[in-house]
Order: sequence, then C-alpha cells, then structure tokens
Amino acid sequence: MGREVSEEVLKTVVIARTDNIGDVILTLPLVHETGLAYPDARIIFLVRTGMYELLKHSPLRFETTEVDTPLSLQEIKRKISPLNADAVIIARPEYSLAKAFRSTGTPVRAGTAYRWYSYMFTHRVKEHRKFAEKHESEYNLGLLRAITGEENVHSLPERLLGYTVEEAKNFLHKEVSLGITPGTEYIVIHCGSRGSARDISSEQFRSLAGKLSMKYPGMKLIYTGTVHEKEKITASIPENCTACIDLCGELSLRELMILIDNSRLVVANSTGPAHIAGALNRNVLAFFPNSAPMNEVRWKPLGDHVSVMKPANVSDDMTLINTDTALEACTRLLGNSNNN
Repeated sequence: MGREVSEEVLKTVVIARTDNIGDVILTLPLVHETGLAYPDARIIFLVRTGMYELLKHSPLRFETTEVDTPLSLQEIKRKISPLNADAVIIARPEYSLAKAFRSTGTPVRAGTAYRWYSYMFTHRVKEHRKFAEKHESEYNLGLLRAITGEENVHSLPERLLGYTVEEAKNFLHKEVSLGITPGTEYIVIHCGSRGSARDISSEQFRSLAGKLSMKYPGMKLIYTGTVHEKEKITASIPENCTACIDLCGELSLRELMILIDNSRLVVANSTGPAHIAGALNRNVLAFFPNSAPMNEVRWKPLGDHVSVMKPANVSDDMTLINTDTALEACTRLLGNSNNN
C-alpha cells in the first residue's frame, strides 16, 4: 500500500467503473466520499458508454466521461489524456485501465492487490471481493482509504440519482399514452436480469403478481424490461390481469428512472432497476441467492427501504422462495409512509 496523499496534491481524481447499472450505482458512495475527501478537486466518473444517461442530473458532485466497451487501450488513453488526472481509483479491475493510467503518467493509482498487473497500482488493497464479506460499496470505499489513510465515512444523500422537472413533465404525457392515468398508484415488476445472479422464475412472478392484484385491486402492476425479455415478461403476467400493464421495450433508461421514482414499490431480481430504486430511496423487494459472490451481503441495493428475499436452508434454488412470504414483504413495504 502506498503513502497517504493529501488534498493539496490531488486536483483531478478519476473513479473508473466500466460495467453495468448496478455496479455503477454501488460505486456512487465512493464518488460522494471522494468529493468530500478532496473538496477542491475535480471528480470524474469514468464509465462505459450509455451510463451518462443514468448519471446525469445526479445531486452528487462529479463529471462523467464515457469509454466504449470492450475496452481499448488506445481509446482509454485518448479519453483520459486531456483529463490530466492526479489520481485514479479503479473500482473494477481492468488491465487496460491500469495500463492506460500508468502509461499516461497518472501518479496515484489505486486498485486491487490480487491481479497479475497489480504492480501497476501505487496503492493496493488486499481484499478478495469474491468472498462477499462486505457490501460492494464498502469494498469500493476501501480503495479511497488506501489513498487518504482515513476510515471516516459520511452519510449519503437521500437520493443518488436525479432528473429535471421538464423530464418529469414530458414523461407524464407519455404515461397517459401508455395507459397510466395521472394519480395512478402502481408497482413496478422487473422480471429480467443480465444473468449475473440467479432469478426467480416467471411462474413465481406470475403467482406473486396475481396475489398482489387480488390484495390491492386499485393498484396497477407495471412490467418493465427490454424487447429481448419479452417472452419472459409475457410468461410472468397472470392471465386476464386487467391491472397489469406491459411496458416491455417502451421506456428509455431516463423514463424507467422516473417511472420507478413515482412507484409505490419495485419488485425485481438482483438487477439494475432494483439498484435504481434503491438509489432513489424507493421501496424495493429484491430476490437473491445465498452463495457468494452473488448474495445480498455484497449486492443489496442501497437505500433505507429495501427488503431482500432468498431461498431457505442456505440454498441457491430460487424456486424455494415462497410467493406468500414475498407478498407479506410487499405488504410491509407498501405500509411504509415514506414512500407513499
């Protein structure tokens, strides 16, 4: 591990996280804490192309730079050279990132101690994330501590993502065209995932949705997902469910964020929309397996209103998750006045 670095030395700090929505959101506490540790520094969040749409109008203090994936050493160097970074924190180990920042002369480089290219980092952290002994956000903060030498962590803002009043007004018009009338209370159900964790089945989603529509007859159930998930979403909708609205492939990432922010509850596997809901401090019920590194110990969404369900008996068999118990968890979350 390298020496502590004072705030006078660092004028530009880059935080690199070039993977998916959930990973990027769970790196926002690091972005926030870095801004507090170096209040006069320029904070730049280096993410993969497309993540700017998620991050713009965040209340946190940072700029966003995007790079294409798969990562190209030449592309990264072209993007980062004008930044004149004094430090980089590489939250997801990537050889091309380590090589690019070293070759462009960034003096302070924090990363894991457990990659063959870890010699390229000036500040190395000896933690194996695969064991999932901590939350992902805590692992990320450990990289900053390697630079600052400080253990203090400040409270997070209530919301980590944001959008404008104009965006909200525009989406209100779109909602009406999609069959969601003003004042409608609804639950967002997101059945898909990117395959990074284990999911509950379409049958379980269908069962839970049927029970929710029976218990809350005045509430809509809005299904979200990409066009590639259409088959799974269709299989997850109860037959003749007049409360169900299928918005598969209908929403941009920004529109999905606004939809989630105005929901009463989000029900999802361990995937991006669950993390968006957590970052907006909305009610979330998320399904996780028990085994590391996929479990909720490492990947639970941020926020104060998150409930997690996982299979009994330390199993990873997601079919063991009972939809009656899931309905009880939904009921508790819907009783939360903070998200009404």
